[in-house]
Amino acid sequence: MATTASTQRAEQLPSGAEWELRSGRYAAIITSVGATLRSLTYDGRDLVVPFSATSIRPSYRGAVIAPWPNRIAGGRYPYAGKTHQLPINDTATGAALHGLVHWVRWDVKQVTDSRIVLSHSIVPQNGYPFTVKLRIAYGLTREGLSARLVANNPTAEPVPYGCCPHPYLSAGTAGLDDWELLLSARSRIDVDQRLTPIGEQHVQAVDADFRTGAAIGSRQLDHAHRAEPRPRSSVHRELARQNKRDRRPNVLGQLGQMGSAAHR
Repeated sequence: MATTASTQRAEQLPSGAEWELRSGRYAAIITSVGATLRSLTYDGRDLVVPFSATSIRPSYRGAVIAPWPNRIAGGRYPYAGKTHQLPINDTATGAALHGLVHWVRWDVKQVTDSRIVLSHSIVPQNGYPFTVKLRIAYGLTREGLSARLVANNPTAEPVPYGCCPHPYLSAGTAGLDDWELLLSARSRIDVDQRLTPIGEQHVQAVDADFRTGAAIGSRQLDHAHRAEPRPRSSVHRELARQNKRDRRPNVLGQLGQMGSAAHR
C-alpha cells in the first residue's frame, strides 16, 4: 500500500488523501472524498474512467452514493407519516440527486497493501433527520476488485436508505456493440423527461433482457433495473464480457462484486 499524498498535500487535493492498492496485475486508487474509486487498472489498462488527483472529481465518477441513489423528484418524499424536503442539487431536473456522502471526507479505518476500510456517519439534517453509519471496504485480489458497503442504523426506529456504487466502466478498445452483457434484472424502470421514475416494465417487453447474456448491439442502456430475487447468501454479479474471440481477462466481471451491501 502506498499513500500517494502527504498529509499536508492531501488537504490541498480536491479529493483529499488517497491510497493505492495493489494485487497481482491489478492496481486501484481510493480517495477520501466520497470514498471514491479514482482509478482501477489491469496491467496498466484502465478498467474505469480515471480522473486526475489534481482535478475536482467529474460529477459522481467512482463515488459511493447513499443514503439514496438516483433522483427524488422535487426533493420531496413521504416517510413515516411526514413529508420531508431535501435541497435540490440537480437543477436541470429539479431533483435531489445521489444522496449526501459523495462530497464529504470519509475517515480511513484500516489500510493494507490490498485493502482499505473507510467510514462516515450521516448526521440528522434538514430533509433527512436520520442517523446512518456507513462503512465501506475495498479489496483487491488477483481476481479483481470487490467492494462491500455496510449501513448501520444505531436507533430503534427504521430509516429510509438506499445505496449504489458509481464507477464509470471502461470497455477497452473494442466497440460496445460487440460485447455481451449478463444482467440479472427482471424489469426496467421507465422515466419521464425529467428522469423521474414513472413506471416499470418487464425486460422482455422493452428489448432489455440480459438475464442469460446477450450482445449489447445497438441498444442504448441508461435505465435503472429491478434485480431478480436471490438468496441473501449469494453474491450478486453483473458482468460484461467481450465476444468469445477475445481471451483477455473478464475485467468487467471482476467489477461485478462492487455494490454488495448490507443494511442492519
